[in-house]
Order: sequence, then structure tokens, then C-alpha cells
Amino acid sequence: MTAQLALALDDTFAPSQLADRPKAARHLCAACRARPARFQYHGVVKADRLHTLCFQCYRAAMDRVRASRVREADAPADPLSDKYDQLARRRRRAQIAARHALEDRRA
Repeated sequence: MTAQLALALDDTFAPSQLADRPKAARHLCAACRARPARFQYHGVVKADRLHTLCFQCYRAAMDRVRASRVREADAPADPLSDKYDQLARRRRRAQIAARHALEDRRA
């Protein structure tokens, strides 16, 4: 996980943390520190956790997130999930049958 992705998932990050860094370092990418970060979006300057990466690092982070979602979606289902569903259905049916038996006994 890159530093930027960690920042994106970290709820404790505040834009005021940028002020603690020297001015020259404030404008560098938080992940690679080699390229300038993209702080503007549609002409509006933003300094939140999602706007401190250069374009290449941002794309790499988003590609990793997308790939992990695809891996999770392609993962085989739990082989026991069908068995658990069958057991839950049998239990529900048994409970209903027991309730009916009690009602018949009372009547």
C-alpha cells in the first residue's frame, strides 16, 4: 500500500499536516517525492488526502484498488456456503414443524 493510499484510507489525516512540511516539500507527491502533486481540480486548489499525489502515483493506486476488487469478485465462493444454506433451511423447517406440533397439541 502506498503512502497516499494509506492517507486516503486514514481518517486522521488533516490538510493542516501539510503546513508542517517545508514549502518545497509541500508540492511534491506524497508517494514518490519526485514529481509535483496535483492540488488543483477544475481550477480549485485542494489539499486533502486525495490531492497530494502526482498523476502517475494516483493512477497506480487506483489501478491497485481496481485490481483488488476484481480479485475479490473473481474469488471462488465459499465451498461450505451451500451447505450452510441447506442447514439453515432445515433448521427453519424443523422449527416450523415444532411450532405446528405444539399448536396441534394445545388444540
